[in-house]
Amino acid sequence: MRPAGNESDTLTVLTNGRILTPYVEIKTGTAVIQGRQIVEAKPAALNDFPSSARVLNLRGLTVVPGFVDMHIHGALGADTLDAAPEAISTIARFLAKNGTTSFLPTTVSAGWEQLGKVASAAVEAKKSNTLGAEILGLHLEGPFLNPEKRGAHNPAAIQGVDLNAVAALLHRFPGLVRVVTLAPELPGALDCIKYMAGQGVTAAAGHTSADFATMNAAFEAGLTHGVHLFNGMGPLHHREPGVVGAILTRPGVTCEVIADGHHLHPATVRLTASLKAPDDLVLVTDAMRAAGLADGQYDLGGLTVRVKDGVAKLPTGSLAGSTLTLVKAVKNAVAFTGFPLQKVVQWATVNPARVLGVSAKKGEIAAGKDADITVLDQDFNVVLTMVRGTIVWDSLQKE
Repeated sequence: MRPAGNESDTLTVLTNGRILTPYVEIKTGTAVIQGRQIVEAKPAALNDFPSSARVLNLRGLTVVPGFVDMHIHGALGADTLDAAPEAISTIARFLAKNGTTSFLPTTVSAGWEQLGKVASAAVEAKKSNTLGAEILGLHLEGPFLNPEKRGAHNPAAIQGVDLNAVAALLHRFPGLVRVVTLAPELPGALDCIKYMAGQGVTAAAGHTSADFATMNAAFEAGLTHGVHLFNGMGPLHHREPGVVGAILTRPGVTCEVIADGHHLHPATVRLTASLKAPDDLVLVTDAMRAAGLADGQYDLGGLTVRVKDGVAKLPTGSLAGSTLTLVKAVKNAVAFTGFPLQKVVQWATVNPARVLGVSAKKGEIAAGKDADITVLDQDFNVVLTMVRGTIVWDSLQKE
């Protein structure tokens, strides 16, 4: 890996690669980057550049926008709830090595004092992080969840809706919290959704037993996203479509899919992809601190999680996050759905960027966008990752 330096003025040229913008496929093209921004992506392999330019000949490798993971708890033994800047930076470095260029550190249910410490750690990590994926903000998964659908959330940490607590955290850390997952059927949830929507926070349904009518009321209040569809929610029923039916049939409401082959059957991924509009599906990892490490016993929000063959479960047998990476999720989604890579890449790049309100700069290889770029070989191995023009992972040889 090349060490990162001050690359604010560097001209970087990625040439002779297949570029998925992702809306357009350039079978053999060149991406030109000036400092932190993309200048252009155009057809043909080019070689006529200033001698000072950093030119990388990709020899047919695939160039895609950097992946955006809006739902990840941890990796390499670190967890967001550790409330330490180094823990969040550890996650960021792991993600960069695996092609993810920006993310939301995600909590599980916890008390507000602890969540405040997490927020402080995220602010510090954003300041110091230089060799990892960019921290876009926080995703609070909980604590306003239905205890009956708590999954791997500690029941002792689940709370009723407290709008004052949410408002206090948002006021203390303006612009930091990007997503809050809650159960819409809880008392006070609709008012909380309205408030968060007014503050620019994405309100998401998750760990919920809401019925179809309640979900539609939540949509009207401003809820726009569904967390890990099918998991932690009531099943689809032909007379009561519930959460799943409401999300699948509501245009413009986005939903997450964990394409690890364990959270959802491949046919369920295929079904979801066939029902949701191309702009409304988001791949996430929901990874926990065991990601990147060997099988063993780990902690998640105070609960013991056992990982065997890469699958994280509570002693009860319930799934407890994953050890997935987004590049593997993309590979799996291509296999599960039969859709072309160009279409699936959208679910891990521009779609989550749009959900988070950062698509003006993230999720696409186009002029004026941040130079967040991932280069893949034909086996979906990440060979280069660039975050805002800085190479943070590189297994290519210098030309």
